[in-house]
Amino acid sequence: MSERLRVTPGNEGLFSLVNEAAQGKLALPQFQRSFVWTAGDIRELLVSVFNGYFIGSLLLLDIDSREPPFLTRSVEGSRLAESALNGASSRLLLDGQQRITSLHYAFMAPGIPLKGRSKQPTVFFINLKKFFDGDVDEAIFYKSKSRCKRQELEISTWQFENLTVPLSQVANQSNWSDWKSRYSNWLLSQDVEQLKTWMQAKEGNWQAELSRVWQFSQPVLSLSRIEPGNMRQLEEICTVFEKLNSTGISLSVFDLLTARLYPQGVKLDELWNDALEQCDFLQKFDADKSDFGVFILRMIALKRGDEIKGKALIRLSVDGFNEDWLEAVHYLNEGFKRLTSVQDGGFGVFNPKWLPSKTMIPLLGALLAKRDSLPADRRARATKVIQWWYWGATFIARYSGPTETISQRDFVALSRYMECESNNYPEVFSEVHDELLRHEEEYSILSVERASNIAYKAVMCLLALNGAKDFRNYESITFSQLDDHHIFPKAYLQESRPEPLFGLTASGTRNTIVNRTLISSQTNRAIGKRAPSDYLGDESIIYAENVQDILSRHFIDDIAQRFLRQNNYPQFLKQRERAILNKIRSILEEMPVPPRRAKTD
Repeated sequence: MSERLRVTPGNEGLFSLVNEAAQGKLALPQFQRSFVWTAGDIRELLVSVFNGYFIGSLLLLDIDSREPPFLTRSVEGSRLAESALNGASSRLLLDGQQRITSLHYAFMAPGIPLKGRSKQPTVFFINLKKFFDGDVDEAIFYKSKSRCKRQELEISTWQFENLTVPLSQVANQSNWSDWKSRYSNWLLSQDVEQLKTWMQAKEGNWQAELSRVWQFSQPVLSLSRIEPGNMRQLEEICTVFEKLNSTGISLSVFDLLTARLYPQGVKLDELWNDALEQCDFLQKFDADKSDFGVFILRMIALKRGDEIKGKALIRLSVDGFNEDWLEAVHYLNEGFKRLTSVQDGGFGVFNPKWLPSKTMIPLLGALLAKRDSLPADRRARATKVIQWWYWGATFIARYSGPTETISQRDFVALSRYMECESNNYPEVFSEVHDELLRHEEEYSILSVERASNIAYKAVMCLLALNGAKDFRNYESITFSQLDDHHIFPKAYLQESRPEPLFGLTASGTRNTIVNRTLISSQTNRAIGKRAPSDYLGDESIIYAENVQDILSRHFIDDIAQRFLRQNNYPQFLKQRERAILNKIRSILEEMPVPPRRAKTD
């Protein structure tokens, strides 16, 4: 078994680390997030450093400068050319990038703008008098470079009179000695007694205080080098990054694999950008590589028979990677087409916010690829298998928790079932049959009230597939911006029936998905808090000759319509729920019954 990464704790000078970053000896993995701290964030860090406060530990990885395990880059603002970085770096900064880059920015003055400020660089200053008097918080401040006068930035009489200098002037002993020498000459030119007083009473104290800052000791954890090709150690790094989330921005497996594959000629970021151009749906769904990029990687792993857990994905082989990527993108696009279609066989996701579960996307794409690999005479049935799987798994919320293991298991089982029906009945179908079909009276969606719920979104998609139209404009969702609104108005229910029904809370009784449908905001405002019996008779809201057709498209059948006109809310809910569930079961009606389980003693 290969050796695990060794962790060595220690302490190092903070300013030495900043200097290493400036020289390229300390670099960043290419997959590290960008520098995002604001000027205010940097000032707070500086106050802590000058006060000698603990600012957290750093995590470093020792590397072979000739053969780093990841593509590297210098800290932002470094004047070191990227070409010069190759062969210069001996360590990578895994955790602490924002802090080290902030200090590099403040003391090295790189001349680049910060997040949230103008296009001009920010300059950090220190008022030496306030600092040496112990008022650190007031001593450190910043200004946009465009607002700085030349005399503020260069050693000048103004600096001597105001005892205020850019932090770059106190970044190290050399810079400070230069400034101090010229300051003493200025004092001499003013008054020799003033120079003597400063040298006797202040110079030593000034030097001691700055030396204390320069000697600031920083706790460091150093990881040993990753052995070339050692996947276990790479997985350890992956685990580290999955747990490092101190600023709320985590690094994904995609970023790690990007860095790992780059030296082998696979430019994963370029492949992702190409996918964004080729697949309009990725932009429509506001796709990010940390989720949808990982979905593509999962599709590749499913095709190859590899594990799809995060740590396992960084082991994906480079062999045939580009070809597998392109195929996965193609079937991702095919999956989006199926998801967003409101025609027969589509899944009705007419708006990205109604996507029931995005974690099903890689499995959908992989199943479509599997279907197309089958002989022509098996593809029609395979398409039905995908339909049964999608709707059944959605309404039993099969992928509402951790999905990798169960997705992989379902892919294997469904693939075998597509190939040969006998003796390969998938577990997912058994669960769908038990929960949705065998015990019909036990399954209910009445308790579903939150728009974030998978079943809630799925019902909205079923409405789209059923051709739901706006009551007032008689337009389908493809022509109007419809959203979910109450059928029995919320305000009406609050006034007429505040008590809970069917074991639900008062809120759940009013807001159940069974009382929601797709209509326009204008129609919803026109309905207001009127009773259904009232607004159904108003032809400015719904034409009498179209009532039956319009309502039936909203799963309000003749019986439910009668209860609606009677303002009979409990019976309306029961009947409309029955209509919605009948629609689901009609999709699943051809799904074969699970084979009898063998009797056991």
